[in-house]
Amino acid sequence: MRKFYITLLFIFFSIWNISAGKLYNLQSEKIFLQIEPIKNHISEIALIKIEIKEETNFVKFRLNGNLYVTSVEDGSGNVLKYIQDDTQNFTLMIKFDEVLKKGDKITVKIISDGCFAKLKYDFFKEIGKKYYSYVGEDRILLFGESFWFPESMDLFDRAKYDLQITMPTGFIPISQLNLTDSIDLGLNKTYIFTSKDEIYPPTLLAGRFINENFKDSGINFLIFYEEKFKDLEKLEEIIKDFNSFLNQNYGFIPYETIKIVVIDDKIECHFGMKDILIISKKDVEKINRKEILAKILLKLSYQNYFFSIKKIIPEMLWAVEGISYFPILDFLSERFGGNYTKDLLTILAVRTLKYNSELNTTSAYLAGLSSQKYDSLVVSKSAWIFYMFSEIVGKKGVKKLLMNFKNYTKENTLNSENFENLIKSTFVKDYSWFFKLFTEKRLLPEFKLKYVIFRLSKGGFLTEGEIKCNLEEFKMPVELLFKNKGKNEKKIVNLKGKRTKFRIATETEPIKIVLDPDGKILKETKDLKIKLFFINGDELYSEGKYLEAISEYKKVLEEYRYSSLANYKIALSLYKMGNYDSALDSFRLAVDGDGNPPWVITMSNLYIGMIYDILGQRERAIAQYKKVLNSKDNSHGAITLASKYLKEPFKKDDK
Repeated sequence: MRKFYITLLFIFFSIWNISAGKLYNLQSEKIFLQIEPIKNHISEIALIKIEIKEETNFVKFRLNGNLYVTSVEDGSGNVLKYIQDDTQNFTLMIKFDEVLKKGDKITVKIISDGCFAKLKYDFFKEIGKKYYSYVGEDRILLFGESFWFPESMDLFDRAKYDLQITMPTGFIPISQLNLTDSIDLGLNKTYIFTSKDEIYPPTLLAGRFINENFKDSGINFLIFYEEKFKDLEKLEEIIKDFNSFLNQNYGFIPYETIKIVVIDDKIECHFGMKDILIISKKDVEKINRKEILAKILLKLSYQNYFFSIKKIIPEMLWAVEGISYFPILDFLSERFGGNYTKDLLTILAVRTLKYNSELNTTSAYLAGLSSQKYDSLVVSKSAWIFYMFSEIVGKKGVKKLLMNFKNYTKENTLNSENFENLIKSTFVKDYSWFFKLFTEKRLLPEFKLKYVIFRLSKGGFLTEGEIKCNLEEFKMPVELLFKNKGKNEKKIVNLKGKRTKFRIATETEPIKIVLDPDGKILKETKDLKIKLFFINGDELYSEGKYLEAISEYKKVLEEYRYSSLANYKIALSLYKMGNYDSALDSFRLAVDGDGNPPWVITMSNLYIGMIYDILGQRERAIAQYKKVLNSKDNSHGAITLASKYLKEPFKKDDK
């Protein structure tokens, strides 16, 4: 019987989800919140004012499944019927006795309480949901994306908010709302926050923070952290440097004060908040990694673009992401050189390739704003889209677009029609084909180059060729690198459609011609596929899924059968599984492969020796350890370990 009612409930929700469109506009919300960190508990009352947009007898909100509704009333105190889905969609359905008409303005009072379990035991994290919030003795993290209070079903429905929050004395609360008053209650303290303007669902952070400040380009930066750590100054310097770069090249960030909150916790918050950057301490500690540095700078770039938009349609999130990322690529190229940016773009290309066949860029937000798919298809791919667009209109053209974007979206909704109008007004020429090509299609460009070289009687050489592309709509300038016997030459060919012919003269005879030598076009290539297979395999290996990892590494060998690294990783997986005979074969293939990278050969010989020791073949093991010593390569401590195992045989239980 219980199973029957659960099934009936989900059918009920499904019907309501299908039938419910944009039923209301959220106007304001007043939240009274009591937080008890020691008990990991919160209780809240939400007074919600909405304006009905379509005739209906019900409305629905999003509310985190960790919170349980105990009562729902209308503005007159009448009790309303409700159903709460706390397992999948986190939807709260409220039914009214009378039909609500378009234009009606009503108030709903929702009372709820519950606890946000610590991450280690969070059920909703275990089932893959990204609705993480945390209430504990050390900190309070209530992210807007986690629906810690009843939120509109419209992801980007702005409203005015008032928060009255009571928490233990000593906790410092941080929110994008304005602190208007506080009341000291002894062991507890009540803080009253108000928003001047309509904002996105607010995030509330609180902890026993230390704070300091620094200034740059007229902006006062307040940085909050839980304890001093060595990379904090590096974070401050890079933020100042990038802020100055933004102000000088892309227009001033429109805020007097920006707060930076560094939290030693897993941060699922993607956009942060207006005036506030939320950064993981783990990310700061890895700030030397290109993709992590870009991720941190992106949070500051959002302040310049995302939070100044009047209203955004979710299908256009890709445009905000790409526009926010472009200044970062420009900044990193200027500060660290073109190769640095090229390496970062390669990382972004591999990420894009991972999910590109599953969703198009305009709909990938449905996978969740903190998901890997969103990062792949909305963040990484969009960064590439605007980088490629700069190859068509130039860097100055993109800068002009970004300046116009800030001004235009302050007064206009960011939707596809307005974005096309913005493009046309900025460049006169219509480039909508370019953005549609890369956001609506799941295919990436693939090219085939054919050519014939002729010696000219008057001297020099003529190359006649054809470039084939798999996309009919593709039309972009593409570089060809002519590797000549003398000086190398770069030439531009304007591709248009599936076939583009070219005739190019060179002074010396080309030995080889390379299409897009600097990787300026996001395209599906053999090298990218191989990198993706390695990344997938490494992720599976780290999770202990060795058979699945082997399957990914074998895909590398299908593309390039001489890969020493692929055979080494296969061997390592087999070794972890205790399949020593097969592992020996794969380690030997790694030794006989392309030898790239060189340490693979040394490590393979080490593992071969270790396996021989496990199998009781001591003489053969010694021979392998001597090969390691002769290599003079102590990468990964190979020589150190080989010296140790020469003195005493390796045992399976050794670490």
